Amino acid sequence: MTPGITDRLLTPAGAHWVSSGSAHNAYYAYDVACGISDPIGSALGFFQSAYMANPGILKLAPAPK
Repeated sequence: MTPGITDRLLTPAGAHWVSSGSAHNAYYAYDVACGISDPIGSALGFFQSAYMANPGILKLAPAPK
């Protein structure tokens, strides 16, 4: 488990951390994403926020753009 991971904000609204044994998973419901005007953009935003939550805690550099 990464200490402090659940303190990191996940976006968009509706995304959250779910406890899974000794770890946590980022969760964003499919039906929530489909109910937004830009479901692909919201899903990409979610994946990016989940990715960025980890490198900051683990002191890794984010992937180059």
